Amino acid sequence: MNTMPLFTSAPPSRRPSWAAKKPDLELDYRTLDARGEPIIKSILDAADLLHPGKVLSVRIDFEPSLLYHLLHRKGCEHWHESVEAGDRNVYFCKRRRV
Repeated sequence: MNTMPLFTSAPPSRRPSWAAKKPDLELDYRTLDARGEPIIKSILDAADLLHPGKVLSVRIDFEPSLLYHLLHRKGCEHWHESVEAGDRNVYFCKRRRV
């Protein structure tokens, strides 16, 4: 039986070291929306450009639970923080290969 892992909206209590550095790629839903670009597809496409150890930052106005699952399957970890006006910054880091 193939079950989808559960991802909670609660971030770890501490910011991971990879989320503390300047992101390698940044997206903002407000810009994407203003251009009429599909938000989820744009985020998935940006994540495909990440190399191991690189970070994508996304400013978004909803809990992206589906993205957590999809990007986990692409080898990414996530961490998020709340920011102004109900938005959140979500950081995705492509895991390094071992």
